[in-house]
Parts: sequence; structure tokens; C-alpha cells
Amino acid sequence: MAMQLTLLSPRKSLNKAFLKVKPTRTEIELFKKNLIGLLDGLDETESEEHNKNDLGDFLKNTFYHPKFYLNTRDRTDLVIHNGADSKSLPGVLIEAKKPSNKAEMIRRDNLNAKAFHELILMISWHGEHLMSWDIAIHPPPPPASIFASTPH
Repeated sequence: MAMQLTLLSPRKSLNKAFLKVKPTRTEIELFKKNLIGLLDGLDETESEEHNKNDLGDFLKNTFYHPKFYLNTRDRTDLVIHNGADSKSLPGVLIEAKKPSNKAEMIRRDNLNAKAFHELILMISWHGEHLMSWDIAIHPPPPPASIFASTPH
């Protein structure tokens, strides 16, 4: 039986607690500035590694530093930890691809893609530790501000 993909809007897919977080104007401007920098820096001719580093810098500088550690872990492209150092448990796994590598990324009409397979493989590699990881299908409510730790 084929997997059935149900498309949800961001509003419907997010935990309702996230909808209650109201970023400040400064946080919105920082996000816009960093997003423009990320998009301007994307280079389809560059390696996956290059673009992955740009994505990691965007996430760190916009949302996570210094409260949450972000780096590779084992063979996982990017991991956002649930604490400030590499000893904290992983909370988010990211499989990155070059922007030009559309064949390996999932699409609305096709989940059967290499990036999805690699993500499943990463989870299975860590299967014995998965129960100790704080990865949840339905994430817990966010802190008072998801931008609170962003340097201004």
C-alpha cells in the first residue's frame, strides 16, 4: 500500500502553542535580514557542504545561538540539540541537499526520494539511542520566545 501524503498549511501543522508566540519587530527584522543573506548566498554550483553551512549559520544566527547547539552529528547533516552543547540530546535532524539536486528531495507527489531514505536511515542508525533522544513527533510548547536567545 502506498503512503498517502496529507498536505497541511503551516498554521494547521504547527503545535498551537507556537501560534501564541509573538515576535518583536527587532526579531522580525533580524529574521528578514538573515533570510535575505541566506537566499543571496545560496549557490547551486557549490557543494552540498557549502550550502549546508550557510543554512546552519542562518539557523544559529536567527534562532538558536547560544541556547541550542547546532552542528553535524555522526553522519547527520545538521542536528539542533536541546541544549547549549554537543552533550545535550538531539532534538531536530536535518538532511540537506544542494538546491540544484531536486531529484533527491521529496516533493508533494513523491515521498520516495533519497533525502527521505537517508533521514530514515539516520534515525535507524541511532535506534538504540532514539528513546533517550528528545525527538518528538509533536514538539513540546516553545519557550516564552523562540527568539529570546538571539543576539541583537
